[in-house]
Amino acid sequence: MSSSAIQKISDEIENLSEHEQLLLVNIIIERIISRKESKNLDIGDLRNTGKGTWSKENIKGYINNERDQWER
Repeated sequence: MSSSAIQKISDEIENLSEHEQLLLVNIIIERIISRKESKNLDIGDLRNTGKGTWSKENIKGYINNERDQWER
């Protein structure tokens, strides 16, 4: 889906009442859950999901900080 299509949908959502927006969110969540439940999950699907999480973190410093907290 193009960013312009997403923007158009977003603009339409803005025209909905708060109640209607909440109903829409509920519909979207239910659809996602339904798809996930019907799909056979594969551990390979998780590959690269955390990519970049640690890219800006000083790993050694993080570990030392965690260990320091354990000793308290």
